[in-house]
Amino acid sequence: MQNLAAVVYCEGNAQGTALCSSGSVQITVAVWVNSTVTKLACSLVAVTNTEVSCSDIIDVISVNAGDKISMVMSSGIQGGFGITVSASLEKQ
Repeated sequence: MQNLAAVVYCEGNAQGTALCSSGSVQITVAVWVNSTVTKLACSLVAVTNTEVSCSDIIDVISVNAGDKISMVMSSGIQGGFGITVSASLEKQ
């Protein structure tokens, strides 16, 4: 697998209950295979009410038939209310 691309939109709100209400937050999107994180990942700073993207076009990971592939978003902040993530991979 290769060519990870992710687009993140972080919604702020007047009540301050959304994750990006403070202005910005560091987010990492990583590919996991069989419950183990791989080097295929990208990071970005999500900004309130702005679409931001990142990509990893360098790293390539091997997968086999039957492997469980997941994409995980982490921010280091509890919750995730108000964040939308779209991601894609290319099978080599």
